[in-house]
Amino acid sequence: MGCCLFGQFNFYLFSLLEAPILHDTPGISPSHTQLAEAKLVGPENLCLVFGSVLGVYSAGGDPGDVYSWEVSNSSGEIIFSRSGGEQLETIQVVFPAVGRYSVSLSIRRGTNSNFYQKVLPVSVEMGPELSLLSDYLLCSGQPTLLTALNPANQDISEFTIVWKDIEENTIGTGNELLAYSAGFYLVELFKTDASGNRSCVIKGSTFVGPPIDFEIVASSTSVCEGESVTSS
Repeated sequence: MGCCLFGQFNFYLFSLLEAPILHDTPGISPSHTQLAEAKLVGPENLCLVFGSVLGVYSAGGDPGDVYSWEVSNSSGEIIFSRSGGEQLETIQVVFPAVGRYSVSLSIRRGTNSNFYQKVLPVSVEMGPELSLLSDYLLCSGQPTLLTALNPANQDISEFTIVWKDIEENTIGTGNELLAYSAGFYLVELFKTDASGNRSCVIKGSTFVGPPIDFEIVASSTSVCEGESVTSS
């Protein structure tokens, strides 16, 4: 029995001696993944249509990273400034006017305050005005025509136009769509830059209502010269 216990003890001691020793990387929390890539991603070209335009930017990185964001216009005025943890890995910035802006990102990882730094230039230009109405009405079983942009718009050929249903399924492309059924319709317009990326993204929506039944009742079945007929 003693021999067996001694053998088990030697095996346990040998296992301890052979176990790998884990070392922490200076300035990096053990919970961080050193291979996680930080990268500033977001639109560089936006189109303003409804008085302002929203840009969404993300940073990547690890949980535990600290993000510092700053957005300024061409005059150096800061229009957005935030610092924080994981909840600021992605931000939404409202650009209030046409012009050039700079989106600056700095990431602190562990004790390294300059782990990642990047400045992304952003251009906001005036976009085309949507011709799409807020609502339409079907009539007598006939489809209704939805139009995204005024056909006379000279920039229309620069845009890809995609129509979708409320579940984001693509149901058509091009500037016009015939709607045969009631419901919400979505439209998305965008340009494609030299790198194949989408830019100047514009989104709109409308509601197509069902036909409304009504009856016209005339005040008389006949009319003489100089008389009039009223309806209700």
